[in-house]
Amino acid sequence: MKSSLPSPLTLVTLFALSLASTACKPATSDPQESDAEASTYYRDVQPIIAAECGGCHQAGGLGPMELSTYEQLVNFAELVDESIRAGSMPPWQPDPDCRSFAGERRMSEEDKQTVLTWIEQGMAEGDPADATPVEPPTLELEGVTEVVWSAQPYTPDASTPDDYHCLVMDIDFADETYLTGYQVVPGDPAVVHHIIFYLVPPSGADSLLAADAASPEPGYACFGSSGHGGQPMGVWAPGGLPVQFPDDSAFVVEPGSKLVAQMHYFTGGGVASPDDSQLQLATRAEAPGLRVSMPLLSGFFDIPADDPAYTVEFSLEIDDPQTKQIFSVMPHMHLLGRRIDLHRERDGEQTCIARIDDWDFDWQQFYDLELGDFVEVRAGDTLRYSCTFDNSAANQPIVDGEQRTPGPVAVGEGTLDEMCLHVVAMVEPYVEAEPTAACPGMLECAEQSCQPEDGLCFLDCSEQEPSACGDCLLPALNGCGQAFCPDEADAVVGCLALNCEADFTDVAAVRDCLAGVCAAEFQASWACYSPHLYAGECDAQFGPCGLEF
Repeated sequence: MKSSLPSPLTLVTLFALSLASTACKPATSDPQESDAEASTYYRDVQPIIAAECGGCHQAGGLGPMELSTYEQLVNFAELVDESIRAGSMPPWQPDPDCRSFAGERRMSEEDKQTVLTWIEQGMAEGDPADATPVEPPTLELEGVTEVVWSAQPYTPDASTPDDYHCLVMDIDFADETYLTGYQVVPGDPAVVHHIIFYLVPPSGADSLLAADAASPEPGYACFGSSGHGGQPMGVWAPGGLPVQFPDDSAFVVEPGSKLVAQMHYFTGGGVASPDDSQLQLATRAEAPGLRVSMPLLSGFFDIPADDPAYTVEFSLEIDDPQTKQIFSVMPHMHLLGRRIDLHRERDGEQTCIARIDDWDFDWQQFYDLELGDFVEVRAGDTLRYSCTFDNSAANQPIVDGEQRTPGPVAVGEGTLDEMCLHVVAMVEPYVEAEPTAACPGMLECAEQSCQPEDGLCFLDCSEQEPSACGDCLLPALNGCGQAFCPDEADAVVGCLALNCEADFTDVAAVRDCLAGVCAAEFQASWACYSPHLYAGECDAQFGPCGLEF
């Protein structure tokens, strides 16, 4: 998946610092009179800057300044010198001892020394004929067939620092559609914190459109999901470049599906303007050889106050009989994150998929595995992942001009909450077949074995279901709860975050927590919303699970 570059926040900060200092200028002597062996821009430096810095620092790029010409580089030479020496540019987080990724931005020690020596020698320009053509990463998605956005712009709620809002994209999928890539063009990069795109299946389309129509403003409030089922189709964070799926692969869209953008706006309580973010889609006409999916790995946890190295660990056992290949991964934490990793365990051996030992929230992206080095995942494997957080007083974020006092921090999507999450992009053989329900036998089990007031029995009926049932069941329960009993549903999520370090899709582990430490909260929530569930009022949430009450 050809994605890349991360957030411009650090670049903007460095740029501001550069304006406060005196920019480097060429030596007063004529650089053409320097020693014949001295470095020159065109022969020695330009190829390095174009290859290693051109992705951000080009016209229309994320960098706050261009570094495409001799004059531009000279003007910012002092900042370039400082950034190279500090190791802050070019930015690249993954540990090379884990694995190599496609398109790594690692300037070699030799290249660093070449640029630094050129600056020290006076920055001779040299002969333009010596230049080596280097094409920077493209900012354009190939094969765009659709450009979509919300039917009307939405103005984020500036009264709250974090505004979560779902926008229904103005596109209809009348036929099965094969998406081969996408690109996000944010309306206001200063407030668009991240976007998750969900493909809502036809079973949730009516309730989705009803929620959109019922809201007085474009879209509807949402948190954590679309609220109407569906799976992630793509993720965007500041700095994301065009995403192109591997050759002969596509995300398969079922006819009648709807595309929803779950927006997270971080206004900081300031002034917000209407957002007109757009999504560009690339499609293919024929069915692909490989189907793309993007499951999320995430778990419940709660970080104690003042703990400088709190680690959470999760595992997900794979029981899907279909073998898949991981081709890209996006690790994600927030401001307290320090270390994050993901590996596959098979027959007692571990294969590292991604590891970042010095997390920086400002530099996050999809990391594409090299072609031929995709990681196979099959039944019997276990995906294990962990995150380490620093919740000490010295590592607290600044809010309203003051550093926060350490307190417990639970899992959540707010900037001041935390997450231990991996978006795992996979491919598997595409087989045309009638869609099957994720939980085909669960409803019959519940009707024959469970009393309506027994929520734990309802969960027990999922134990013999396919793994896809776990992917949709707990989000469906939470969605139903949020629709009719939000306070009780929030109490369940809060208890799980505090007491249950389990992956969101691990129904058995979550069920144990709901039967134990979170029994009171779950029973109160179930008693509140189960009448709505059995009355069919939550069918939209349970539609992706194949459950209709």
